[in-house]
Amino acid sequence: PLFLTFNSLQEQTDEVKNNQIRISTKTGVARYLNQPRYFQSLSTFNGAETTTKTFGKRGNSGSFVFQWNKKVGFGAAMSEEMANTTLVKLYLLQEKSPHFQPILINMPQYQLWKVSGNAYGKN
Repeated sequence: PLFLTFNSLQEQTDEVKNNQIRISTKTGVARYLNQPRYFQSLSTFNGAETTTKTFGKRGNSGSFVFQWNKKVGFGAAMSEEMANTTLVKLYLLQEKSPHFQPILINMPQYQLWKVSGNAYGKN
């Protein structure tokens, strides 16, 4: 699994970028370490909702996605299996869940969530 984080991201024209990476929001092609990288999707959380653009797989480029929180300028390149974890869904995209309630969100330094429910039922 891959999970590589990026700070100080900004959206400008048709790119999401900082001083390390530039990602085309039209094609999903990124420049990272002076090499092209290909993302099969780009998910953007704007503080209220998440939008996802899908670009598809390209050759041997692997199944990598990029997700970021536009409100705080923090994101991550990750393998597809990481993108489907509860951690990523809560931490980056702050998806609503009946089992998790946000208590204190201070992105990207830390987040405090209340876990509700009982996986083992009532005794």
